[in-house]
Amino acid sequence: MPTIIEHPYDKNPATDDGYVRSSTIRNLRAGESRHRSDPQPGWLQAATKNALRLRPGTAGSTMKIDSHAQEVSALSLLTALDRQHTVAPPGYSRWLIPPAALAVHLCIGQVYATSVYKNSFIAHFDASQTAIGIIFSIAIVMLGLSAAIGGTWVEANGPRKAMFVSASFWAAGFAVSALGIGTNQLWLVYLGYGVLGGIGLGIGYISPVSTLIKWFPDRPGLATGIAIMGFGGGALIANPWTASMLSAFGATGNDPNPNGIALAFLIHGVVYAVFMTMGWLLIRVPAADWRPAGWDP
Repeated sequence: MPTIIEHPYDKNPATDDGYVRSSTIRNLRAGESRHRSDPQPGWLQAATKNALRLRPGTAGSTMKIDSHAQEVSALSLLTALDRQHTVAPPGYSRWLIPPAALAVHLCIGQVYATSVYKNSFIAHFDASQTAIGIIFSIAIVMLGLSAAIGGTWVEANGPRKAMFVSASFWAAGFAVSALGIGTNQLWLVYLGYGVLGGIGLGIGYISPVSTLIKWFPDRPGLATGIAIMGFGGGALIANPWTASMLSAFGATGNDPNPNGIALAFLIHGVVYAVFMTMGWLLIRVPAADWRPAGWDP
């Protein structure tokens, strides 16, 4: 059982903001106690490493200090990505979830547009079609493996952290591939787009799907349809976009400009990182007791 320390409190009429000004902090190791007044209005600061839970005070109320509560401090990025911090508040519209899912799936759907730069790769690396085709094969294999292995992790940590991880791996894959193109090292493209990008594909594919189903239990077909539409639509967008960039950067034909190919990959990585970030910032999970209006399971 956590150790609870109670301290009576009365509001100061001059600065009546409903929060505790002072507290009794017990040193659990030494068995001693001490008193400290907090000069900062409205908040009780931690005097020991035990975390303090703040609650609004009223006249004659008590403020409970739970040694097992989180330390009062600004949330770190990774903590903000945790599942408990992504629960939707009351009144949050579930129709904001499909755009968040599409922001991820439209980006990772680019994997089906790899044929656009195939000829440029063959000319630049002086490699066979089979050697270049392995890039796509590795990415798809990693998609399946990461989705299968990471499924439990995604469910436990929530969609925001999963989509953040997906965006990081997907963007990093393009960056490492650009390095491989610039240095004429095909194995770096295997590592970047194939391995790192493939992990981003797998994690990014499953995280919005499960969240959509939770938000649309009354319309499961719509939920999965939105996800699949986004994944397929990504290739529809990436195909002409990639082709136009390669052409603009002189990265086509029998003697493509390697810097043009690398630049195209870097632009892909940056743009996809921005859009996927919009997705994981917008995503929420429904509260445990949430149900769609009028839906009776």
